Amino acid sequence: MIRPAMKRTAPRIGLTWLALITAVLICALLTPASWGQDLGFPESATTDQMMADQLVSMAWALFGREAEPRPDQLERARVLLDMAAELNPDDEGMWQLTMSLARAQDDQKLLIKGLGNYLRLEKDDDAAQLEYFKTRLGSVEALDDYLESLERMLRSPKAEALSAPLRSRLATLAAQAAQEIGDDKRSVDWLGYAVKLDETNPEAAKMVFALTMEREGAPRQQGAALVNMVKASPVDPSVRIALANLLMQQGVYAQAVDQFSLSMGLVDTPTRLGLTNQYALCLIASGQEDKVPSLLLELQMFLKQMADAQDPDLSVDAEDAEEPPSLEDLPPIPPTLEFVRLILMHDGNPVAAQNAFQRLREATAAIEDEQEQQDSFAQLTWVAAVFNQDPAWVSQRISLLDPDNEHARLASGWLALRDGDTQAARDTFQSLGTDNMFARLGLASMPGLDDQQRAEAYQQIVWDDPGSMAGIVAARRLHKMGRLVNATGDGVSIRILVDGLPRQLWTPALTVSPWVRMKLRVSPGSFGYLQPMMGHVSIRNATRVPLSVGPGGAVQSVLMVICSPSIRTEPLGQLQPTFFNMGRRLTLQPGASIEADIRLDRFDLGQLSSFNPNATITFSAAAILDPRPLPTGGIVPGPLGANYSVGSLQVRGQPATPNNLQLWIKDLDGTDPAVRATAIARLLVVARQPAETTEAQDFRAKVSELVSQRYPTFDPVLQAWAVRFMIPDEDEEPVSRRVIDLAQRSDDPMVRIVFLVMNADSPTSPLLTDAIRHDDPTIRAYAQAMKLGLEKDAEREAESGDDHTGHGHDDSAGTQPTDSDPFDPFDPFAPIDPLETTPSLDDPWLP
Repeated sequence: MIRPAMKRTAPRIGLTWLALITAVLICALLTPASWGQDLGFPESATTDQMMADQLVSMAWALFGREAEPRPDQLERARVLLDMAAELNPDDEGMWQLTMSLARAQDDQKLLIKGLGNYLRLEKDDDAAQLEYFKTRLGSVEALDDYLESLERMLRSPKAEALSAPLRSRLATLAAQAAQEIGDDKRSVDWLGYAVKLDETNPEAAKMVFALTMEREGAPRQQGAALVNMVKASPVDPSVRIALANLLMQQGVYAQAVDQFSLSMGLVDTPTRLGLTNQYALCLIASGQEDKVPSLLLELQMFLKQMADAQDPDLSVDAEDAEEPPSLEDLPPIPPTLEFVRLILMHDGNPVAAQNAFQRLREATAAIEDEQEQQDSFAQLTWVAAVFNQDPAWVSQRISLLDPDNEHARLASGWLALRDGDTQAARDTFQSLGTDNMFARLGLASMPGLDDQQRAEAYQQIVWDDPGSMAGIVAARRLHKMGRLVNATGDGVSIRILVDGLPRQLWTPALTVSPWVRMKLRVSPGSFGYLQPMMGHVSIRNATRVPLSVGPGGAVQSVLMVICSPSIRTEPLGQLQPTFFNMGRRLTLQPGASIEADIRLDRFDLGQLSSFNPNATITFSAAAILDPRPLPTGGIVPGPLGANYSVGSLQVRGQPATPNNLQLWIKDLDGTDPAVRATAIARLLVVARQPAETTEAQDFRAKVSELVSQRYPTFDPVLQAWAVRFMIPDEDEEPVSRRVIDLAQRSDDPMVRIVFLVMNADSPTSPLLTDAIRHDDPTIRAYAQAMKLGLEKDAEREAESGDDHTGHGHDDSAGTQPTDSDPFDPFDPFAPIDPLETTPSLDDPWLP
């Protein structure tokens, strides 16, 4: 019984895969037609389909070996996929892999072929159609012609049949083209049309913001553009940070706090450290300064953990851990944050303020550049005067500065104010002018003003420069007086725009209420030998707002699937991850879902079961949408990702009992092509196992005789199938020498190439030499690429000190059992380099 369960856990995988996941931008979605029975291939399956599956698996093994496949690997994969396409042209997954190959080879002709065939089978894939159009238009060289072609497409009556998000993306392409040729009006017109069609279009939102900044739009215009970007890319931290900074610069401090707080959970560690300063200042200016000490302490504790992690001598068990360290034992925070601490403590905790100021002095003294150090001390002089630190030191520093130095004059004014010389203070502050905000802060602090006058002076500083330190201090003082802090006029306009956003979009509680729900169903859950293993993935938008999908958008489309098999209750560990692309939509409407089928048997799990027909393999499958690596080595979903795992799955093995062996032998003469092909595979794999008993030796001889007799009568596809499963035994001997001799001399490209894959293991192999001399260009090309690949593999093994430097191995041979342990899956294959979504449509209205 299948027991699916939603889990938000962090699976652990190898470091190699952490690096690969980090590099992944777009992945392949393999979605061939579903099969309907659970006893193996259905009756409708043909030998062509079964052999095509093997060729696709072989191509995947080659193509996925490296994050950046070598030319020889790509060439071999291309030959295998070409043969698979001839056998089963209606296989979506095969065309997806072909498109990935075309991108890697930068072969636009092959890419268009793959796109066309994929969309012939999957007409409603918006993301695929977009890439198809872009690829077809890529052949238009002149930019004017390119723009005219786009406009002709968009104005055609046929365009109405396209989805609004797809037309929006095409309009964005037109806007970009018009911008490049300098036609601003056409660009703006098409950009406006793109946004009108789909306000979640991330590329259009970015263009609107860039245009606003280029034209030096007012803050309220910048705010409108950023609010649109939030709709298009709601968990893009760069958008949230830009909006938070704009809000802060307009005195909308509370809303800026919301965005800084959200951004802190979306960025990497270095960026988070840099954001802490702005976040802390906004907390102060919004009247939430009580949260700042814990924020700073949390930062220092985090810095200590990072430092301890790099020093193994400091690591201790949790139960042996000491008491929490004191502030003095923690790593220092950046000087900008010590300044924040000084602002907080100067009027309430003199000792803490003195300590913060002392750390600022030490940091300044540590500056190596003499001029930079002098400038920093000059600034620190007025900081000390403003926040009432060490007046004697301030006086000494003032004496070292030019009397006309602005920093010295400001410090002198504040010293005079502290000493009660109000006239001298007023004269000094007024001489510094209205542009010096801390001088104006000093004037607002002068005795003789009533509360209303003082509050108005502080408020004016906030309005004139809300994002400055003086503006922050003025806002803090207003809060201390029990007054409201009012935003600028532009800030009020931006806040109105912000208030118009759904609360879910403005401050998403992603850990409490996930935006995306995902399910993985693997059916039927118990599979027969060589039966396609179908997984069905559903991704649903659980919000009340539309969400963009794909790179740059809200919902990332990369899906990682990890299978963990066991044989005879012995866990084999996690197989290497496989990646799929779920980006079949450009925009996912509220409550809508993306549905896709994935084939689990075309990767490591399928290879493992193909060459272990007698053992029942139990496995679980875990799917992670938008996988992100953790520093600890685990994998978790991204902000709008999801987890789902399914257990209690199995591939049923059938033991090689006398009765079963007789049934399989009888199936060799059956009329059902799937049954016959399955029997051939079973018998050949079982017969190659060590024949330690008389019965086993007799069985092997019987299989050899039967296959040798029938092989010449097989069509080329079935011959290639037999060669695929005829693995040499421990003595490098095949089950049937006659079959090997015939396959070695075959002029059929498929038979000969599969023979090379399974038997040529060295670049000096005479099998390759003979094939390179063959008249058939396909055989010759594959053999040449394989020879080069085996040479590269041997070089790499020699460089790594591997003992097997004299022998190569064609990765496309697949996962095979060893002689010592028939259930050892060998090293798992690397996952395919993420495939981008692909399209295809033979559409006459394209240029």
